[in-house]
Amino acid sequence: MIRAQDGELEAVYPQHEAAVLAVAVEPGGRLAVSSGRDNRLHAWSLADAKQVRKQEGVTSEVARLLSTPEGWLAGGSDRKVWLLAPGLAKGAVELGAHQEWIAALAWSAEAGLAASGSLDGEVRIWNLKERREIGRFRAQP
Repeated sequence: MIRAQDGELEAVYPQHEAAVLAVAVEPGGRLAVSSGRDNRLHAWSLADAKQVRKQEGVTSEVARLLSTPEGWLAGGSDRKVWLLAPGLAKGAVELGAHQEWIAALAWSAEAGLAASGSLDGEVRIWNLKERREIGRFRAQP
């Protein structure tokens, strides 16, 4: 972690064994979650730069992460959209799968909806409270 005020190195998170592909900070600013090519997710305390939880056994690279009030939205090379429990507590729900890698995730707090976009050009809309897809469309060039 590098301090924004002076650019000095404040902390190093040495837990990933391969490139980090995504990082997200929860709305309250207590935790950050990182994911990478080592198929692991790590939750970090931003207050003291310590790892608080690690989730192994992820079956693919998680290339996109997004924090929502319902938990962590994740997607990547396995083409699936996952909702992970807040703080990376045990429990993950597969919401659905695209035909290609997940390339984008978005959250609307006002609408209470999430969206996922894939390299196949498809966008899906998710109601996270109900844990279900509520719409989809194909983006045309």
